[in-house]
Amino acid sequence: MSDHPIRVLVADDNVDFLENIREILEEEGYTVFVATDGMEA
Repeated sequence: MSDHPIRVLVADDNVDFLENIREILEEEGYTVFVATDGMEA
């Protein structure tokens, strides 16, 4: 990856999914932001 990690926003109302996908993406070097609904995103 580059010097600046890619930032990713994941929005889903399934908290278990959010935590799993966050872990996977962070292990790959991404900076991950999560939201549980559109307003939060």
